[in-house]
Amino acid sequence: MYRQGQYWGVSPNNTDSRGSRLVRAAFAMAAMAFVAACTQAGPAKMSDAEISKEASFQRQLALEQQVENQRRIEGVSFRLMKAAADFCGDRRTSGYGFTVANKYSFGEEMAVAAQELFGLDESARVLTVTPDSPAFEAGLTERDIVSWIDNSPVKRGTESVAEVTRTLERAGASGVVLQVRGDNPRQVNLSPTEVCDYPVQIMNSDKVNAYSDGQNIKVTKGMLWFVDDDAELAMVLAHELAHNVMGHAGTFRGMFEDKKSREADADRVGLYLMARTGFEIESAPKFWRRVAAAFPRMIASSASHPIMPYRIVALKETTREIRAMESSGLPLIPRRAENLLVAGMPAVSPAYPDIATRFANLTLLHHARARNDGAESAYQRSLTILEDAPRDPNNLVWPRVLEDSPH
Repeated sequence: MYRQGQYWGVSPNNTDSRGSRLVRAAFAMAAMAFVAACTQAGPAKMSDAEISKEASFQRQLALEQQVENQRRIEGVSFRLMKAAADFCGDRRTSGYGFTVANKYSFGEEMAVAAQELFGLDESARVLTVTPDSPAFEAGLTERDIVSWIDNSPVKRGTESVAEVTRTLERAGASGVVLQVRGDNPRQVNLSPTEVCDYPVQIMNSDKVNAYSDGQNIKVTKGMLWFVDDDAELAMVLAHELAHNVMGHAGTFRGMFEDKKSREADADRVGLYLMARTGFEIESAPKFWRRVAAAFPRMIASSASHPIMPYRIVALKETTREIRAMESSGLPLIPRRAENLLVAGMPAVSPAYPDIATRFANLTLLHHARARNDGAESAYQRSLTILEDAPRDPNNLVWPRVLEDSPH
């Protein structure tokens, strides 16, 4: 029969035995192991230096992504703004196709990352150059330092980028001469091209969205993540550019019955703008089908946009129309060309004081003829049809142009 003391390894006369010492040692080891396990389960010891290093690395990643997003936007939007310049009236500007930055351009928190990633300091350094732009064709490269512009030195400091920007704006269509230093010091002569003046801004939001306000085009990071390629991005931007070109914001908001009809017109005109740029337009339905899959409520109803089945069928029809015009040698101008007059085109011709359609078509055909001698015969045929057309502001003359043109 075990007594209580003996059970715990203690002899009746309280003297230690070898067994009791072993038991106590085992308990001590177990206790130490338990404490060690509890200690290991807590947070690992981290140095402030390691945390600071990781924070710096993450800032570099964030800045690298920001610049890459901007580079992508500029590559697509510059092509669109150039191709749509005829439609933008007094909202046109001189486009060079490059950006400059210094270490202050991204805020104090990103200054070190800007230096480490892109070599930015207090000089005005070329950050991005858009392919096929005047800057690209002139041989300007990323990381070039703009030291002189039009015989004036560019001072280092917080205002170096603003100084370059102001000089480019003052130069207008006359162009500028840059002296650059860096790995390849040289002179760069820049002659700009005419582009629409609707800057594209990236919004820090994960929502899949883009919109225009008559002055700018805004696209979210969520949309940049959503689009599969540059063609899809071009379609999104072209849609918003069409809103601005047709004056859907501000004083011209009432020219359509409701927002859905404005969105349908922006789909249509946007596809024309996209085609004029040279982007492939046949994949437009694929993008909107993915939108429908991501937001299935838009398949059957939408308070502000046409339902997705309608948009896709309408885009297919517009694509066929565009390809027919191309095969006939006609300039890519939407049939609803009267809407484009809100962009600030010249005053209406005295011969047709109230016929916006006719004047818009004649003006744009003139631009097409001036740039493409091969369009001369198409221009003459179109001119005859337009001059003979009834003076009805709702008359859409393009079907007759297509019918009378050789296929």
